[in-house]
Amino acid sequence: QMPLIGLLLWLLLERSRDTWKSLAWKASLFGLISANIIHSGGFYVAVMTVTAFLLLLPFELLIHRRVNVLRIASCTLAALLMNGGKLYASWSFMRFFPRNLPFERLSEGSSTLGYIWNALWGVPQRDTLFEPFGMPDWGALHEYSMALSPVVLIGLLCGMYLLWQNRNVIRKRPVQSLLFFIISTFLYFFITELIRGHGLLVTPLESLPIFSSLRINTRFLYPFSMLLSAVGVWSLMNITQGKKLTTVLCPLLSVLTVLFFAAAYVPVVLNVVPPRSLNYTDVQMHLAKNEGFLELDVNHIIDMRGEGQAEFVPLFAGANHVYCEEPLMWGDKPEMEELVVGDVYLGWNDHLNLYNPACFVYPESNDCTPGDRIKVSDMENFEQFVEGKKTQWKVPVMQSILNWVSLLTLLTSLTYLTYHTYRTTLSRAQDSS
Repeated sequence: QMPLIGLLLWLLLERSRDTWKSLAWKASLFGLISANIIHSGGFYVAVMTVTAFLLLLPFELLIHRRVNVLRIASCTLAALLMNGGKLYASWSFMRFFPRNLPFERLSEGSSTLGYIWNALWGVPQRDTLFEPFGMPDWGALHEYSMALSPVVLIGLLCGMYLLWQNRNVIRKRPVQSLLFFIISTFLYFFITELIRGHGLLVTPLESLPIFSSLRINTRFLYPFSMLLSAVGVWSLMNITQGKKLTTVLCPLLSVLTVLFFAAAYVPVVLNVVPPRSLNYTDVQMHLAKNEGFLELDVNHIIDMRGEGQAEFVPLFAGANHVYCEEPLMWGDKPEMEELVVGDVYLGWNDHLNLYNPACFVYPESNDCTPGDRIKVSDMENFEQFVEGKKTQWKVPVMQSILNWVSLLTLLTSLTYLTYHTYRTTLSRAQDSS
């Protein structure tokens, strides 16, 4: 989903003037892409998109002195309408499970710039490259490694040359140049502090909404790398524009990029030991024992602590974990009575051996508290739930309204985009004939 960030940014910042028709299809497409991201659990991608947009916005205003406010507002509205139901449900859950966690920090005394260099251009990308920076040993390489093509690095060097070449133009625009320097300096310190996990600008953010749930700050190198990529590619384009060398240079740089990524990641893939997983022979044993596992009812509770964090095992074992390994449950959460190993129909204190999922999200509507087990008196919903069928637990009126708004917005956007594509294709066919 991360590559979709570039398309979202293009829809927001593309500089052509809009007609009402172009505004409608851009907003519809933006809403659909955002719905794909949010409804498939890509909330972090949404956070990265907003971060990348805020990084690019000041430079867009400084260089081009305008952005299309109406388009940004239309795209934002489309995204909110299409994702309103999902966002409300997420807020309802996180009222009780706020996941207040401190920022992860790079090792004391380690170089933030050294980490950035290793993450973007270190070869090969492996655990030993990031151990000096405090990378934990639970298989966190994907949180630290964000290799960029060396073409970006070449482009950044070209950018420095362009600055020197245009130094007289820069002197003639002192105010704009000063603002550019101030914004660049602020963003540099802010991003490096954010990646490091602490600092004058960043530490106060640790307790704020959204920031308090992020925890792994190295991920913010991703939107920063997009800014570096934009600057590098733009600089390289300006250096080579109009030169015969371009036709030869493009294939060479493409080959260089492929070779670099092969050198960076092939050794990792060949030597990877899956972290936080069950031994594959045990996985095969579970699969052989539970043929047709997708149709299995959830009929018992298992405890696999000490056997690897195999979150997927219940999927093909017709089971539920005695504890919840879901990262959303990390941090602050209500007190929850632990389940017991055995049959889900085990009951004590008028409750069965399974948590009521509706109580995690809508406790007020279902007369319960987060972490309550399903009541014995609610046997019909219990049986529907363990069989994977529709239950009759209640949802708030606001949730129902927002669900309908999201659905109607989705259908309207799909209808308009289909119509727009048909009309555009038809018009081009007529023009060519």
